[in-house]
Amino acid sequence: MHRVSILAAAGAAIVLSGTAAQGKEPQDPNKVVCKYEDDSTSRINRKRTCHTRAEWAQEAEAVRRNVEQGLDSTGRQRELGNTFRNSVSQNSDSRPR
Repeated sequence: MHRVSILAAAGAAIVLSGTAAQGKEPQDPNKVVCKYEDDSTSRINRKRTCHTRAEWAQEAEAVRRNVEQGLDSTGRQRELGNTFRNSVSQNSDSRPR
């Protein structure tokens, strides 16, 4: 369910940035916008979440930073050879048989 809210926030940031880039009238950042989040375990349950446009944008920016940080971390791990695949293969080679 947390993934759905992250995706919703990222989508909100894209929508907000897209309308500003098209030269439309700036939108009020204090206006409350409600979105529905689907429950991944049910086709029926949906949760309504309301935040201001500014809060949606902040959440989307936090998600973007976290994703970027995770990708950077993964890249560094690969450069150092500290990947899960390498650690599993090293552990299986050193096991006594």
